[in-house]
Amino acid sequence: MFTKSESQRVSASNNLQHLSPDELVAVLTAAREFSIRDWAMFLVGYVHGLRASEAVNLRLGDIDWQAESLTVTRLKGSLKNDPSG
Repeated sequence: MFTKSESQRVSASNNLQHLSPDELVAVLTAAREFSIRDWAMFLVGYVHGLRASEAVNLRLGDIDWQAESLTVTRLKGSLKNDPSG
């Protein structure tokens, strides 16, 4: 029908909508029923604010079990996250 200009497409893509708490619980519940691995990936991604590309690049070697830390390769370098704050 009508084609959008580049600025209209960019503007439309910037209208992010977040999941409601109920929607988030539904996603986590479905992921857990489907796969414990997927559920864990969603939780880690949510807790640490990971992008999808960062989450899929995680490896067990990125976890320091004794220090309870996770090294995430970010787009602008590496960052250590501590879930306890």
